[in-house]
Amino acid sequence: MTLKTYEYEERAFLSEDDFLKIKAKLDKTALKITPDNKTSYFFVLPDKNVSIAVSHNKTVFKYKGGQLNNGGNGFEEHEISIDPNSLSESLELFSSLFNLEPEISEQFRINYILPNSIEVALKYTQTWGFHLEVEKLYSVDMANDDVSEKEKAKNDVDTVGKMLGVKYINDEVMKDFVEDIKAKKTKGQYIPDEFRIKYGQLFTDKALDIEVAKQAQGYLMDLGSFCSRFVNVNRALVYKDGRFENDSEHSFHLALSAVELAATYFPELNAGLISQFSLVHDMPEVYVGDTWTFNISKEDRDKKELAEKVALERLLTELPPHTAQLLSRYEKQQEPEARFVRLVDKIMPGIMAVLGDIDTFKTKLGIKGIDDFSIANDANLARLQIMFPEFPFLHIVRELCSKALQKEMFK
Repeated sequence: MTLKTYEYEERAFLSEDDFLKIKAKLDKTALKITPDNKTSYFFVLPDKNVSIAVSHNKTVFKYKGGQLNNGGNGFEEHEISIDPNSLSESLELFSSLFNLEPEISEQFRINYILPNSIEVALKYTQTWGFHLEVEKLYSVDMANDDVSEKEKAKNDVDTVGKMLGVKYINDEVMKDFVEDIKAKKTKGQYIPDEFRIKYGQLFTDKALDIEVAKQAQGYLMDLGSFCSRFVNVNRALVYKDGRFENDSEHSFHLALSAVELAATYFPELNAGLISQFSLVHDMPEVYVGDTWTFNISKEDRDKKELAEKVALERLLTELPPHTAQLLSRYEKQQEPEARFVRLVDKIMPGIMAVLGDIDTFKTKLGIKGIDDFSIANDANLARLQIMFPEFPFLHIVRELCSKALQKEMFK
């Protein structure tokens, strides 16, 4: 006998009031209650449901052989545990496999086990808003095309829906919802931080709080250790008091500047993501140091990129999961926000050089005259225009900053 496991599942959108009423009912009737908050990375495919879910105690790859909005139900389902330290590598693997970047969702969730092995998940995400899932697993002998088990699962799921007084999402509603998602419309009125403040206490288990807090403490210690080293990575730029600019100061300056440019001149970009990419963009330099690239040779540039690749691979095994996947996404340079940050990063040195000790800066870089500067600057401008053709406005801004730097150097 060859058995395959399937999941029959229905979902329902809830109002905020319905959410609270249903939670109170489930709290009284469920056989088991388990908070299960997680961050999910979804790969949106036309006919499959693939994701990686990260909760306080496990990281799993989840596969479901269909999409509910395609008029079907009762899909084959698999769940495979992943080493939490391999999250970045796993995301990179699946991104390459599907040629897709994952959609990221912070999910507040409580799992309720009801009689007949029915599971109800009461959930909130910013995309879906308040909603629930009612599901039941069932097994089918592959040698016998028997649909009775699926019918039993459907009846059990329908019975729970009637008991809770909810109307499950039909294909038409799901289709409209998918179109809203494509248009960047969300059902949730709270961003995750706002929801956490208002309702976070409902989605915790005090028995789990200590373990979760210990994990959070570990993440904070890891990031604190990193920052204490990152601040000691000096850059080529020198302040007027003779002190070198460090990578922490540069990253903060870039985050402020890139967000300002994006919010003012590029509203189609995600300014929050730009801020995050700015903060992580130079993290590999904690192991390899900063290398000035204004007049760098091709050989030295290749050496720099190789060293930073090795440092990146090391960092991705050391950083907390969110920071690691953020750095990995930035380094891929596939998202417009990542490319935007990399180009704005090329503008920053000219600004700080004008504001700093220009003579020390010029001597350190071996710039002997205006011709040296012009040749290197023109070569850089041409290279960046080829690399980033989608941001002509930023090339104009960079050239204006370069002219200000040239004027200050050779006045």
